[in-house]
Amino acid sequence: RAQRIRERYEIPADATVCLFMGSNYKPNVEAAKSVCDIALEMRDRALPVHFLVLGSVGDSLDADRLPENLTTTGYVEEEFEEHFDAADVALNPMRSGGGTNIKLIDYFARSLPVVSTPFGIRGLDVRQDTEVVVAELDEFAAAIDTLREEPKRAKELGATGRRLANEKYTWESASRHLREKLHELFGPF
Repeated sequence: RAQRIRERYEIPADATVCLFMGSNYKPNVEAAKSVCDIALEMRDRALPVHFLVLGSVGDSLDADRLPENLTTTGYVEEEFEEHFDAADVALNPMRSGGGTNIKLIDYFARSLPVVSTPFGIRGLDVRQDTEVVVAELDEFAAAIDTLREEPKRAKELGATGRRLANEKYTWESASRHLREKLHELFGPF
């Protein structure tokens, strides 16, 4: 499945694929523009890095000005999961917006190592360098390079992120936590 996606977008077989997903929403658009900047910075690496912008957020980018190592998919319904399979690293370069970044939980649930801004992890109980790499935007390229150079660490980050998502961010775990809090407040019912 991953190979089919990589072939569709003509991503080199040896490329590290960095995924960002989002809807066409102002904070996501701002983040997608940051992904373009990171792609430009990383376009001449000896080992290729390709950036995949998944979702309608890519429609907000000027297609004529995209770096050659960045592909936008537009809205995807069919083969949505396969795009995650094709990714090696997930990006969360958020600088604004409200609420919790649900995309972060989606990334964790798929065992992807994540590089996020400090703003991007707000509202989630995550630990730096255990479930996520937290970096400022100007440090994203270095963080991606480190994950490429340390595949064991990248795999561990993905595994601990997945455990976190399963333990704290599923409907089952949320309802269990709520039930426990209600019992603390009101006793068993």
